[in-house]
Amino acid sequence: AALLAMISASLACYPDGHFDHVKRVLHLDDLNSFVRSKTGSGVALFVRWIGSESSECCKRQASAWTHVTRAYRDNPLIAFGDINLEDPSEPDGSSFTVRYFTNETSIKGVQCPRSTKGAFC
Repeated sequence: AALLAMISASLACYPDGHFDHVKRVLHLDDLNSFVRSKTGSGVALFVRWIGSESSECCKRQASAWTHVTRAYRDNPLIAFGDINLEDPSEPDGSSFTVRYFTNETSIKGVQCPRSTKGAFC
């Protein structure tokens, strides 16, 4: 049972303790408030946008996102958020992107550059 719990946790989009250092953004109004509060105080904000928590895409890239958020969680000039925008036009929940926000970007932020031309997942 313990092994099954560890495997399930490792395959989760949000591992245990994730929201201790990453803000769960519930909707776009919440995102706008979060962006304004962080960028207004000089903090760079990175937000992961996913189409569904249950998507394979989210699960496959979760360990990399978790690694980055944990590596920088104590840096006062960087903050992280997760917004789950269940999108009915993406039935498999494959929509995924990371956007960054600073006091020099608009409230819409900027999509992080991709290092590959292939699909994220």
